[in-house]
Amino acid sequence: FLSDCLSVCVPVSLFVQSGSGCLVSRHVDSGEEVDDDGSPKKKRRTVVRMERPRAVAIQFQGINTTDITAVSKMFSGLEFYVVNGPSEFSKADIEREIAAHGGSLVQSPTDQTFCVLADRLVARVRSVISMSCYDVVLVSWLRACLDAKKLLPFLPGHMLHSSPATAGKFAQEFDEFGDNFTEPITDEQLQATFQTIAEKGADVSVSQEEILEIEQRYLGQSSVTGLFVVCLFGFI
Repeated sequence: FLSDCLSVCVPVSLFVQSGSGCLVSRHVDSGEEVDDDGSPKKKRRTVVRMERPRAVAIQFQGINTTDITAVSKMFSGLEFYVVNGPSEFSKADIEREIAAHGGSLVQSPTDQTFCVLADRLVARVRSVISMSCYDVVLVSWLRACLDAKKLLPFLPGHMLHSSPATAGKFAQEFDEFGDNFTEPITDEQLQATFQTIAEKGADVSVSQEEILEIEQRYLGQSSVTGLFVVCLFGFI
């Protein structure tokens, strides 16, 4: 019968806490894991981390377009991403104007984005420029469209960055200072061109002989303004 008996240490180890000598009433399931001394293994606590939903800063949020009254279809079919605007014409104001004239809005550029609108260079604008695939346009272009009440083409002076396609078009139609080869120029555009020349340090001195040559080439004696261009008069 001795072979069927258990050592006294085995049952005692199941009911007595190690080192305390106190009897406990814990029931040990047959399938529960135990340590070498027979006491149940401590279960590891599962820590559940509650992640807070990420909020988008107010200045980067889009507007609610459901209550906007349609004004025209000027921007119909065009998708815009507005980054920022001047203090008197905020991002929200710009988005309302675009929506009122039929345009759609996104808060991150996609492969369907017509252009990215911004008033100043910030981290988000630089990030878009680094992609080198979007036209990043000044808000002044949008204002010009609203004033003219029609969709206007981009001009070099409107751009913070040009996509490869737009840059190629500009190279065919404009010189390095933004002056169009064929289209008439306004006083404001001419002043802007001169400003660009000065900013790029491209000012050059022209002699009187060179001025005369230019006048003869482009005015000639057939023009009223160039009738006496090569003549020198003396009055007594």
